[in-house]
Amino acid sequence: MFGYTLSNGYSEEYIFLPCHEDEITKALHRLGVQDLSQCRVSYEDFGLDSTTPFHSLIEELEVTELYDLNRLAYEIQDFNAEKLIKLYALFAYTQEHECIDPIRAMTCLADHIDDFDFAPNAANTEELGEYLIRDSGRYDYDPELEDYYMFDQFGEDTMTEQDGMFLEMGYVGIRDDIQLWEILEQDGQQMGGIQ
Repeated sequence: MFGYTLSNGYSEEYIFLPCHEDEITKALHRLGVQDLSQCRVSYEDFGLDSTTPFHSLIEELEVTELYDLNRLAYEIQDFNAEKLIKLYALFAYTQEHECIDPIRAMTCLADHIDDFDFAPNAANTEELGEYLIRDSGRYDYDPELEDYYMFDQFGEDTMTEQDGMFLEMGYVGIRDDIQLWEILEQDGQQMGGIQ
């Protein structure tokens, strides 16, 4: 999913993530360096549509720890485009709060992606309520009862309950009884990285 070139100024090694962590260590040893700070790391490739906002975010990240990025690549390797857009929106949501390192934050969010509601393009509580009742698949929507649904009130109640927020991409809120800081403060070693 992610392709990086490691260079010591004389030779290069190409790493495609996710991979076994030993592959990163071996590439560094072949370059004759002990860690990433001793070489130049360049983003080369991404396995998805380059027009997605998530792609742009990964491309702009300054990589200081390839092992953390490997854990993120492992976590999202089976995500489709919709799930990556949701992850990007969740990451934008964390930027409104104090956030840990972006790669670790995205890995934690990817691991907990189903703990969040995401209503694409919802800009207010009425649109949120409509999305949840009509399109989320969590409720039985009956078009004959359209005049009786209180979309705005349902959206407002949901937003309050979930500590939700409207962002450029839509609505994001935490669905389950968990706090954002609990998700973001996971130990990176516990997040399913390839060992």
